Parts: sequence; C-alpha cells; structure tokens
Amino acid sequence: MLHRLANVEIPPDAGDFRLVDRKALEQFRQLRESNRYVRGLFAWTGFRQTGVPYTREARYAGQTKYPVRKLVTLGVDGLIGFSRVPLQIAVVLGFVVSIGAFIFGLVEIGLRLAHVGVVPGWASVIVVVSFLGGVQLILTGMMGTYVGRIYEEVKGRPLYIVREAKGFEGELLSIPAAARISEPPTVPH
Repeated sequence: MLHRLANVEIPPDAGDFRLVDRKALEQFRQLRESNRYVRGLFAWTGFRQTGVPYTREARYAGQTKYPVRKLVTLGVDGLIGFSRVPLQIAVVLGFVVSIGAFIFGLVEIGLRLAHVGVVPGWASVIVVVSFLGGVQLILTGMMGTYVGRIYEEVKGRPLYIVREAKGFEGELLSIPAAARISEPPTVPH
C-alpha cells in the first residue's frame, strides 16, 4: 500500500540496516525530523540504491521486539511522512457521500410523488444526515490537506539535494543553504 500511495519510490522489503555512502549519510543527518521513517528518508534523498537480496534464517532464540502493533505504527509513520493521499481520499469520499445523498433524495422525492413505499420522515432524515456528513468529510479533508502542507513545511526538508558540485570551494558546501543565500560567496578576481 505504501508503494502505491507514497510520493517517493521506497524499495520494497528494504531493511534499516544498510551500507551508506558518506554524501548520502550527511544529507540524511541534516534532516531534522523527529519521527523518522528511515527507509523512506534514504529513498527521498535521491541517491542511487542497490539492494542485496538474502534469505533470512528463522529466529534462533527469543521473541521479536517488533510485534504487530509496532509494525502497524511503522507503516502509518511511512504513510503519513510520504503521502497526502489519505487526506485526498477523505475529500473524494465526502463528495461521493454528498452526491449519493443528493441522488437518493431525488429518488425519494420521485417515489413520494408516485406514492410508492413511503415511510414518513425516514428519507428526509437519511438524506439530510448523509449530505451533511459528506460535507463535513469534505471540509475535514480540506483542512487536513492544509495541515498536511504545513506539516511538509515544518519538516524542513530541502527542496533539492545537490549530489555533486564542481568548481566550488569545499567550505562552501558545508555552509547551510540559508547562509549561502544571505551571504554570497566571494569570488577571487
């Protein structure tokens, strides 16, 4: 599910144990997030990755320290950290419920005019509650989308990562991006 919903190509069956190039590690260490989904963050940095397939042996002794509850939490962290699709699903679902309630209301009006299977008050209550529930779902999804955008900004991920720079001094690359913008480097004449 994460593979389909995430906006980053996260390798399937990737573990958290990895051999990492110094450049990729430095970029990873600059990410300030406190809820880190490591597999996704390394994929997000954009450096080349190569998987090393292996067969896991059965556990020799002891119990796993990652029960189902923690695995679900890990999956939700990955989904929240790399996708806004669930919020968009809420908006779409709200529209579907509202449109369905409106159509159901029109059908019930037609049945009422034809005097077919009428239970007084039932249809109007269902239509109003469903329609308002759909509108609330739309508004909640839209507010969630705004909060999701705020969350993206608060994470403070850089807009892009420079893999390699040629023709610059080594010290320039170690200066944070904000400092580079406010204080342009001096160029020798």
